Amino acid sequence: MANLASLVAAAYAFADLSAHLGTHDAFLTHLAEDSILFRPRPVPGKTWMMSQPARPGLLAWYPGYAALAQAGDLGCTSGPWSFRPGGPSDDPIAPGYFVSIWRVQPDGSWKVELDCGVGSPAPHTSPDRLPIEPASESIIVETPLPDPDQVYPSLLAAERTFAAFKPAR
Repeated sequence: MANLASLVAAAYAFADLSAHLGTHDAFLTHLAEDSILFRPRPVPGKTWMMSQPARPGLLAWYPGYAALAQAGDLGCTSGPWSFRPGGPSDDPIAPGYFVSIWRVQPDGSWKVELDCGVGSPAPHTSPDRLPIEPASESIIVETPLPDPDQVYPSLLAAERTFAAFKPAR
């Protein structure tokens, strides 16, 4: 069953596979067929990865943040990454942060639909690693959807105000 714990476990499995088989094979295993990667512009993820040779080095990452859509079919993970050209014993030469958008597949597994990363200066402190099995998912709050007929007038008024806005020169 897709839940926040299964999303976090999928994110760790993806990162662990990169350390064991290499980044190229890890991406090919965890990308959805219709995925998008930013390299730096958007490219068809799986197709692009298949056209690239496997390269040496270790791209390492972990989820420091994860969220699940209320429907439970989409999720997001984000956290720090680093690249070590010679493998795990090398010092990282490129740090950054990633965001991955995941979708539950018909078989119940998670696959990455969109992945992008940006370089950044080395952080003073990195986010804590998420536990593989979060103790509680009580942070997900069920909120009733508002009645569209009651929301429409205020939304329309806000839209008119926005459309009439003229920035100062």
